Amino acid sequence: MYTNLPLKGPKGILANHKRELAEIETILQHHNLACNLRHVINEEGKFSVSFTKDAPCNTKGKPLVITLSQYSEHHFSFLLNNACTVFDGQLHRQVDGIAMGKSAAVLIADNSTAWFELLFVRQLVSKRHFRLLFDLRYFAR
Repeated sequence: MYTNLPLKGPKGILANHKRELAEIETILQHHNLACNLRHVINEEGKFSVSFTKDAPCNTKGKPLVITLSQYSEHHFSFLLNNACTVFDGQLHRQVDGIAMGKSAAVLIADNSTAWFELLFVRQLVSKRHFRLLFDLRYFAR
């Protein structure tokens, strides 16, 4: 699961994740909930991120506010494109996927699995397989 899903292209992990987050943002906006992220560095140099209803802003002297999908796209792109490991005393960059055992690997695998689960559930609803949907309520990740 960690290494054999495509990273790029219309069916890649990044594209799926971006579509999923766009849907989440729409739902949050519809319910008038905070859907943007505020990045703040305090006087002590400590960094914090929090949800906000403020509009996206990248003005000098103000806290950086970006959308959830922008944050995630940059975050996941960095993690997936800069996965490195040490083998035989040499540093190697992984060109596809992310190595198992890396702290971000679980997050990426969970997110990818959640996307495929969502597609599966939508397919069940469209085909009116409500009994199977009812049985799935006992499953958890």
